[in-house]
Amino acid sequence: MVLLLASLQEIKLFLKIVLWIAVPLITISFLITTILHYRQKKRNALRGDTMPELEEGDGDKSIVSRLQREVSYYRKRIGELQHVLSFAKDEVPKAPLTDQPLPALDPENISIAGVIGETVSPANEAIGSDLSGDAAYLQDLVNEQKAHVQFLQTQLENRIRSFHEMEQQCRDARARVQRLEKSLQELQSQHNKTLQLLDKQAAL
Repeated sequence: MVLLLASLQEIKLFLKIVLWIAVPLITISFLITTILHYRQKKRNALRGDTMPELEEGDGDKSIVSRLQREVSYYRKRIGELQHVLSFAKDEVPKAPLTDQPLPALDPENISIAGVIGETVSPANEAIGSDLSGDAAYLQDLVNEQKAHVQFLQTQLENRIRSFHEMEQQCRDARARVQRLEKSLQELQSQHNKTLQLLDKQAAL
């Protein structure tokens, strides 16, 4: 019985040691995985998805359709970049931690607070500069995408205008052909009547 109690105590002690080691390792692994996943997601958002291949076809209809797909794609990219930009701006610290007013402290605590402030301020400035740089980069990307969308929109409007003009020209040409065919039919009918009159006169 004593041996059984001793073995149970050893097992409990062993389990406690295992838990003390395993729980921090699991927590650290989870944090590292979360950080790596966040960084990868941020890189993917900055790089952007690869633009889908656009099918090329003959004629103005295929060109107009292709330009419409490009405009839709870049508008979607602008929305994604603006979302990432707003997220990055929210992460920028509004003010350094050392700007907070300190309560009355004794000299020892004041000296410790000064050392902590000197240590934390450069770190906050570095983080703020990195996030500001990301925000500026994202803003440049958004502006570039907007300019490209504006260019594509202009191209699309020009293509649509040209397409409508060509359709109008085709309709005018078909109308002229129909008028010519009608005139030809009238001339043919008049010619047939003339031939019939000549045949009647010849028969007399």
